[in-house]
Amino acid sequence: MSGAEDPGAIPWGAVHRATVSTAIESGLISPLCVLAIDASFHRKSGQHTAHLGSFWNGCAARTERGIEQSCCALIDVQHRQAFTVDVRQTRTGSEAPSRLEQAADQLDDVLLDLQTVPRLDLAAVVADGNYAKESMVETVTGHGLPFISRFPRNANLKYLYTGEHPRRRGRPKKFDGKVDFSDLQRFDLVSETSTERVWTQVVWSVQWAREVRAVVIQQVGKKGQVTGYAVLFSTAVTMPAHEVIALYRSRFDIELIFRDAGLPPENWTG
Repeated sequence: MSGAEDPGAIPWGAVHRATVSTAIESGLISPLCVLAIDASFHRKSGQHTAHLGSFWNGCAARTERGIEQSCCALIDVQHRQAFTVDVRQTRTGSEAPSRLEQAADQLDDVLLDLQTVPRLDLAAVVADGNYAKESMVETVTGHGLPFISRFPRNANLKYLYTGEHPRRRGRPKKFDGKVDFSDLQRFDLVSETSTERVWTQVVWSVQWAREVRAVVIQQVGKKGQVTGYAVLFSTAVTMPAHEVIALYRSRFDIELIFRDAGLPPENWTG
């Protein structure tokens, strides 16, 4: 655990960072990593455990009563190895900050601590769509890092206007219509296979008032029809689409930490 700890407790955060630093220096892992954040649900039948509450259990696809731990892990992009650097229990109660505020504070602390790890090359912070909120975006970009996550299908995005501006009074035209994911004619096709198409475009996020790179991954059926899609994004607009996909998918290796911690599969909620 991290955060406000007993002065006599083992400084696990420092131990974890020292382990990562030693692994990088010895060549056991690549310096190029992403920082992933995710949570794991634990069922509790008792009534006296601190910070019991109702949390989302992804495997059961419903909210259940128990406790939740929030884990930050460095993931070696080259070898797909995950290393825990910080774990905190989600606090409940009327005076506790919201779950996302706690996650943003945790990320802020971890990113500051990771500045002390020599040779570490942190490429981005990655998280699933539940973390795609303004507080998380501002925390990560405030440290000069890209944030990679997933948009909901109803995300409010606009195309950027790229035409000539008429000579008239007033502010230049900035936007050129709302993004509709059922019509990607104004996106660039990056790659296409018999089962998948990848599209990308730099667009404007109305919610966050910033440009982002959107990457649409379409699943394609046997007859060429679109059977489903996902929309990823990176706050680094110059990041190539396939890099966004690769870094986002690397976050799933955090599940190995939950497995190795002895949690049963139903608690691997990422």
